[in-house]
Amino acid sequence: MKDTIDLKTIARLLLDKIVWILISAVVVGALSYAYSAFLIAPTYTSSAKMHVQGMSNMDMESDSVSTGEVSIRLKIVPVYKEKLDSYDYREYLYQALWDDGVQIPASANVRISVSTNEDVSDVLYISVNTTDPELSYLICNKITEIAPDVVAPMYVGYTLAKLDSARVPSSPASPNIQTNTFLGVLVGLVLSCGIIIIVHMMDNTVRESARVTETTKLRFMGEIPDMNDTFKGGYTYYKYSEQISERKGGRR
Repeated sequence: MKDTIDLKTIARLLLDKIVWILISAVVVGALSYAYSAFLIAPTYTSSAKMHVQGMSNMDMESDSVSTGEVSIRLKIVPVYKEKLDSYDYREYLYQALWDDGVQIPASANVRISVSTNEDVSDVLYISVNTTDPELSYLICNKITEIAPDVVAPMYVGYTLAKLDSARVPSSPASPNIQTNTFLGVLVGLVLSCGIIIIVHMMDNTVRESARVTETTKLRFMGEIPDMNDTFKGGYTYYKYSEQISERKGGRR
């Protein structure tokens, strides 16, 4: 196995195998496209926003909020988030959906996320991801409907109000076919280049006279010519020499 390999050798090696590298990239990219487009079930995300609303310190004329009110809201938000993430709330949500005639199949792969943003600390971001766009909307919309009733008893005078309503998603959130195809092409390029370089480094065959001198540190005495090589003393070399001689003779 060769211990080192220089950049010039790598470049020449990869250029010699450029066709196979491109073929590998196209094949892996095509496989990635086919897998993303036909084997992965698309999922759809519906989202909504809710914020903590308090009435005790609200100035109805100026719509201003006191510092104490803001401080209370910041403390309430994490508690409301934990409540909406709780098992009891999810059971209550699914029961409410069942009462509305909404059935959730096991294949829907429902994922509900409730999160906050450090920049807007009194807002809860709700997202629902399923394999059915209509189902994602129905679940997300139901969360915004029943959340105020669920959290209201926890803090008197405070509840959750809707900031942004849920909508039926028009396009799948995943898989991203274009991104997956691009990554497949990239993986094909990297893998094929890596395999070519590794195979070359593990190949101990001496193919050039300079390599013999470099490896053994001995003077090179001679080599058997390749009979098909035009420039290394082969049969075609003599034919080539004859043609050159004839051309020179003709000009005379």
